[in-house]
Amino acid sequence: MRQAAALAALLGLAGCPRAPPPDLSADPAELLAAVRARDSRVLRVSGRARLRVEGAGSSASFEAMVAAERPDRLRLDLLDFFGSPVARLSVSGGRFALLDARRRTWIRGRASPRALGRLLGVPLPVEDLVAAACGTAVLIDGRPVGAVPGRGVMELVLEGGGREQRLEVGGEAALVSSRLSRPGGGPEPAAPELDFAAFARRQGLRFPGEVVLAVAGGRFRAELRYGPDLALNGPGDPALFATEVPAGAPVEELDEALLPRLAPGE
Repeated sequence: MRQAAALAALLGLAGCPRAPPPDLSADPAELLAAVRARDSRVLRVSGRARLRVEGAGSSASFEAMVAAERPDRLRLDLLDFFGSPVARLSVSGGRFALLDARRRTWIRGRASPRALGRLLGVPLPVEDLVAAACGTAVLIDGRPVGAVPGRGVMELVLEGGGREQRLEVGGEAALVSSRLSRPGGGPEPAAPELDFAAFARRQGLRFPGEVVLAVAGGRFRAELRYGPDLALNGPGDPALFATEVPAGAPVEELDEALLPRLAPGE
């Protein structure tokens, strides 16, 4: 009888909705300010990761080295079994350089969403990719219009420029998810859907160990899982993101005019 009562109590607890973290304000403006303050504490990240990409009916998984510095510096090395790079992408100052190590050829050009879409399979501004790597999302230039309790989170809504951004905010104002849409018109086809999970304390900050980015109704999906060596806010190193190509190396210039349109408006 006592065991049955304990089981009933346990099941009852499991069915109870989780309250939002007590450190979060229910005032939309205050909650947005807390999210922005938390985001300002992460300027750069670097470390090993596991990257899985799905799209166009195929999938691939890589060991990787990732470095990102807000707002627009990115370095991504895809590694083979022995830890040697098979591809290296550097983005900085509005330019990119991609090394195809197997062909020993460099590709370079302007780091536009269309060009990055051609390289990565998803046409997004580099700022969105960098923010995701840094455990957050680019926030729209809008006003906070609502904050309501969700399951273990506060749900914050921003509106501006004819768009709506819905954010799930967890403990210490860390983002759990982000969705962009046009009010009354459904999700934006080329806007990233972001989910963050596996939070742990790193350098005194609650930071996600897993980032999932999806675009175009799930037709593209990238899952990034950081390793235990992830470093936050290490020393800045502009050379890490350099887009210069070694003298004498074979180079292909990416001509955007020849690229297909990858998404509406691209």
